[in-house]
Amino acid sequence: MNAWRMLPAAALLFTSGCALVTRMPPEPGARTAEGEEIVETVQVMNSSWSLFCLLPLASGDVDSPDCVSCLPFRDTVNLENQIKMIEAEAERCGASRATHVVTYEGDEDVFLVLLLRRKIHTSAVLVR
Repeated sequence: MNAWRMLPAAALLFTSGCALVTRMPPEPGARTAEGEEIVETVQVMNSSWSLFCLLPLASGDVDSPDCVSCLPFRDTVNLENQIKMIEAEAERCGASRATHVVTYEGDEDVFLVLLLRRKIHTSAVLVR
């Protein structure tokens, strides 16, 4: 009986995507090797769930990162959306550009190939 009570929570977990922005302020007076002022270092992450590795169930809302929101039946996990989140953060904090941009992607199967969770992380140093 307890397993049936957990089913709605498990369904919510498996059908939610997530988009996050993590901000790290620099040390006072920090500069890049090129002499540019560092505004902040940022990491953006987006994840999605798909059924049978093909059919998208949900993914993070890149227009509202850090909110409890997802886009059902869409896959927003791509480099274009990562850059979009970094550009939005650069505009928010007054940076003129992003340097040292690094991206990596990973995925994990759940219940063999029934469910696939994809994640993409991008970090950048925002400068003036």
